[in-house]
Amino acid sequence: MRHGWVLVRVCEGARMQLTIALCGLSARNARVLSYVINSTRIDGDALRSVAQDTDERVHIAVVDATSPEGIAAYRGLRDANPDLVSITVSEQGLTGDSPYKIESRSLFLKIIGTLTKLIEFEHGQKKRWLPAEVVIKDRQTTQIEVMAVAQGGTVNADALSGGELYALVVDDSLAVREQLCGALLRLGINSESAENAEMALSMIEQCRFDIAFFDVIMPGSDGYELCRNVRRNPHARSMPVLMLTSRSSPFDRARGMLAGCDHYLTKPITWETFSRVVDKALMKHFRNDRAQLAARGYRG
Repeated sequence: MRHGWVLVRVCEGARMQLTIALCGLSARNARVLSYVINSTRIDGDALRSVAQDTDERVHIAVVDATSPEGIAAYRGLRDANPDLVSITVSEQGLTGDSPYKIESRSLFLKIIGTLTKLIEFEHGQKKRWLPAEVVIKDRQTTQIEVMAVAQGGTVNADALSGGELYALVVDDSLAVREQLCGALLRLGINSESAENAEMALSMIEQCRFDIAFFDVIMPGSDGYELCRNVRRNPHARSMPVLMLTSRSSPFDRARGMLAGCDHYLTKPITWETFSRVVDKALMKHFRNDRAQLAARGYRG
């Protein structure tokens, strides 16, 4: 099944807002590409996804030139948006009349560079698009407040099998583990921690956790490999996994998505972002049953 997605270039101050439609890509490619673009800034502007049936103006379309559905979607968008510019994707990167073409195998590697060139030329030189009307204002946020949490004792399998919420925090830094455990406690979530992937896998075999946080860079197996191993475990494959890293490139984020993580958090993490992402992950895991979460002590 193929899907069309629309992405919006969100502006701060008086910058442009650009929408980018992904037409005809496979569900997997659309998901990863959407994540890459959402994690990228071009000229300081952020990108975020919205539904394809948006009423907003669309400026750019990334089209799978081998997909009849994608081509039809692009034509419909072009009819409604005369200034629409396309990037065509095909096996050899030769199909389509657009000057912006990408080979399918190089899509993730070349999409940001191609978008950057397109935006610089179409908007910078040709002045194709008018300034957007929507302005997003900056918000002041605070860093996660650190609460020291004593870590000790052994994992109680009976306690973790039901009742209160439990998280698993995996990071080779004791300071980071304590910060995350403190932040989770504010949300009513108890936690256990591990300093490496091997220890984490042993704990996951013994206990059931409601959510997990994996650092990407650790001695031995890294967070990506740990996440892949978790997804192979029938008892833990549905557990929400949030990746933590200081690396913020779109390709690092794409690696996390391909490994099976649910969200990717870049350090330092603001409390607003942390609490929002944890809430989103838990709500999805508990099928939007906030009453059940509250009954288990969740304070999100």
